Amino acid sequence: MAAQTHRARLMTARRCALIVALVAATGFVLVAAIWVPWHPVPGGVPGAVRPDSVFTAQEIRRGEDYAAWARRWSLLSLLIGLAVSSVLGFSRWGPRLMARLPGRWGVKVVLGVLVVSLLGRLATLPCSIMLQRHRLANGLSTQPWGGYARDVMTNEAIAVVTTSLGLLVLLGVARRWKRAWPAIAASLVAALVVLGSFVSPLVIEPLFNDFASLSDGELRSDCARRSSRSRTRRACASTTCWLRMRRGVRPLSTPTSPASATPGAWSSTTP
Repeated sequence: MAAQTHRARLMTARRCALIVALVAATGFVLVAAIWVPWHPVPGGVPGAVRPDSVFTAQEIRRGEDYAAWARRWSLLSLLIGLAVSSVLGFSRWGPRLMARLPGRWGVKVVLGVLVVSLLGRLATLPCSIMLQRHRLANGLSTQPWGGYARDVMTNEAIAVVTTSLGLLVLLGVARRWKRAWPAIAASLVAALVVLGSFVSPLVIEPLFNDFASLSDGELRSDCARRSSRSRTRRACASTTCWLRMRRGVRPLSTPTSPASATPGAWSSTTP
């Protein structure tokens, strides 16, 4: 009798999960079909500008060399992170680690996220340091190592908090509603994602970037004019009139065309 009851609950949970997946997939297709601008440029996307018409051969070689090493360090960091997560997730080490953590299930979740995140960060830290050295050597960053360490710790703290919050919601709902938890958890997590999209520019981005309103002038007028011409919402138009400065990252000059390639034509920074 108990086995039949357990089997019935399991089938109900699976059926609920399947319904949630189908509804989510259908909603994604509808949103993509209706609101995604598949043809954002009237008349089609213009042809790409030849790099040698803007940059010298030496600048092109330097850029390709920088990009090649940046991809290597980034890819190596990704592979190491996946290896650490796989070992903890698919071996006995993960369960043993969680079993040693103190406290109730909620405390274990937060401590588990903290430990796993720190292990992954420590494993990939050499790649991150080498990538930062690469940026400094190529003049794309002027950030001192103290600021770099602060950014790494801040990013890690944000990752721990956001991941813990999501897992607490997911596991708490699964423990409370054993049959309908997929639908309830999906709705709550989706709500958290939407909330995060509004909170991130106000709370998280200022931790890494400095913001200052653009003064009245040609750049501000051009931003507003382009937003108005592309029928962008007023909120987006006002957002383009802010200059985001990554702390310790050298501003780049991004001209609108080869003919207007004057220093400072556009001031922006890499994210």
